[in-house]
Amino acid sequence: MGIKSLLFFPILVFPAFIGTLFVKQTKENQISIAESYFCGQFCLWSLFQILAIISVQIKWSFTLLYYLFLLFSITLSVCGIIHKNRHKTLFRIKFAFPKTIIMKLILIITVGLIMYQISMYIIGVHLDEDDARWLAEANDAKVSDTMFLSNPSTGEYIGGFIGDMKRDSFSPWPMYFAFLSRLTGIRVAVIAHTIYAPFLLLFSYLVYLRIGKGIFERQEERIIFLLMVSVIMLFFGGQKRSEAVVALIRIWQGKAAVAAIGIPAVLSQILVIQKEDVPRNWLILAMITLANCLFSGMGIVLSIISVGGYGLYVVINKRWRRIPYLLIAVLPAVILELAYQLN
Repeated sequence: MGIKSLLFFPILVFPAFIGTLFVKQTKENQISIAESYFCGQFCLWSLFQILAIISVQIKWSFTLLYYLFLLFSITLSVCGIIHKNRHKTLFRIKFAFPKTIIMKLILIITVGLIMYQISMYIIGVHLDEDDARWLAEANDAKVSDTMFLSNPSTGEYIGGFIGDMKRDSFSPWPMYFAFLSRLTGIRVAVIAHTIYAPFLLLFSYLVYLRIGKGIFERQEERIIFLLMVSVIMLFFGGQKRSEAVVALIRIWQGKAAVAAIGIPAVLSQILVIQKEDVPRNWLILAMITLANCLFSGMGIVLSIISVGGYGLYVVINKRWRRIPYLLIAVLPAVILELAYQLN
């Protein structure tokens, strides 16, 4: 890793500024940096999904996708910075350290558990058969400048989408790691296993913190909620198929990102919509469903089910005004699922 690898850090900073375009300001012209980062990251993922789907299906080169996404990312970041400065917006970190000794201890334990889980990605590594396919797809994109057109097992150029590659062509999550690898000069496997995985796990806890904020009013309750989440993650980490195990050992894989980040993010946004039913919040929900489509084919289906389940609640409670927004939010996932079935 050389000087070029430092470019990984700007791509992690971009979401904080992009999110200012979506987050509501307070009367003091302040916005939560955590909320801004949440919205900005899902904006980037949904943007990549749109560009990647077009590029993959038309069989454009990976280089074109790389520069298109880089251009749009930088443009959105600049727009976010301009928007932030024009409205004199300040990032706000609203956190008061607990006053009682027991709550301070709970906070320390919570942070310690989360840092312990993150450290496991840095000092350890998990490999399985899925890596043998989609990490190969990401590497092939860098080497051959094509996307999903070569057999990941043999490297043989096929020129079309067959088998699992047909599914991956609608959920091109491996191309995102190919982008990060080309941007930084770091190998795909290192990016996925050691560098981006800790970020994804930390981001998943940001999503759970957002859920806690939507459910609980007091800060102490949110801290206890986050502690319970981190404990449950460790407790179920030994299972074979659970959200906890995929989050703790292979969160970089698409279905794991859906389980650890995507579906909880849908829930967190529905909680926000329940409190403030405005078009901006529905747009954020649409970005989340698009990001789920990027992660995995399972993300496409589960987004439809999750948002559809909320749609049932909307119909039962006769909140008819929400239905058009609901349809718009789930429409990308429905279109992609139909396109996949037709192919």
